[in-house]
Amino acid sequence: MNLTTPRNPDDINVLRVRQLEATKRRVLAELRALGLSKATVQYRADVADSGEVQVKGSNGEHANGTATVLEHPIEAAFYDIATLVERFALDVVAHHHGGFESDGGGYGYVILHADKGLVRIEHTSIETNEVSKETEL
Repeated sequence: MNLTTPRNPDDINVLRVRQLEATKRRVLAELRALGLSKATVQYRADVADSGEVQVKGSNGEHANGTATVLEHPIEAAFYDIATLVERFALDVVAHHHGGFESDGGGYGYVILHADKGLVRIEHTSIETNEVSKETEL
């Protein structure tokens, strides 16, 4: 078999899942290294809109239970961590809710819990009947 031989779609899906898992481990480790316990990516895309994405990070909670939220872009020494988080989040949404930006579109959140090692997608598809789904990775 050479590189131009078509692969079984199941094989491609397995490789994609492995790639996403490796990227998830890296992103969560980067957030922890910066002292961030949580990052939230809010996204929205529909047929009329190219989409908007916002990335916010949190470095823990105050004694009263409210989160300390970082409103400014999260930057590391040699790269922009916010861009890394955003790209990972959109890749995860595209994998689990492929084509969400076409047809009616969709919106939601990708919540990365660096301290727990978890990623959660809260996605709503915009259709005649809105469909909301939660996925944990």
